Amino acid sequence: MKAWIPTLPEIGRETIIIMAGALIAALVLSRMPKVRDFIQSNTAFGGCNCDKEAA
Repeated sequence: MKAWIPTLPEIGRETIIIMAGALIAALVLSRMPKVRDFIQSNTAFGGCNCDKEAA
């Protein structure tokens, strides 16, 4: 049963991996607008409407 509960170092390691992945994804999307547009156009419901003003 003890192997099912992650230790504190395991939780910390996974947290760092997830945060690094999110930062890399944000960097890629900010540097490559064509990739961002591709993702937005292929996302359900038309993607995020964050950059456009509300009508």
